[in-house]
Amino acid sequence: MNYFILRGEQQCGPYTPGDRLRYVASGRWKFHLAVLTGMLSAACLYWLPPWRYGFYPRCPIFVFTHLQCPGCGMTRALAALLHGQIALSWHYNPLALLLLPWLGVYLAMGYWQRIRHGQWQAPRLPWPVLVGILVAITVFGIGRNLHVGLR
Repeated sequence: MNYFILRGEQQCGPYTPGDRLRYVASGRWKFHLAVLTGMLSAACLYWLPPWRYGFYPRCPIFVFTHLQCPGCGMTRALAALLHGQIALSWHYNPLALLLLPWLGVYLAMGYWQRIRHGQWQAPRLPWPVLVGILVAITVFGIGRNLHVGLR
């Protein structure tokens, strides 16, 4: 028999088609799908690291211009981080290590709003924070391509 809980109410018997419809309409399946996708992506990076397998896409900006964009090395950095190699992760892309905790806080805030208000709502960041993030990413992208005095 199939049992499940809807919005904190425990159901005493098998679910009905109406319960499944309420679950689909609630949008919770989207959140569960996003979590499952993230977990499968992390598992793929862990068991199939980019330094051992070549099926990961190359950065088109690097392929055409031979300049590293701010995201170049992010996949390798996340894979190294999953293997516990923090120094190697920093070597591949320091921005990944710096932005990952902030992304976690942002997603946790969205999840908290989902629990509190019953619907997923992306947290709104203040304008100065967004501008600061964009400036930091731009400065990082320019700085990683300057090869002056980096010995």
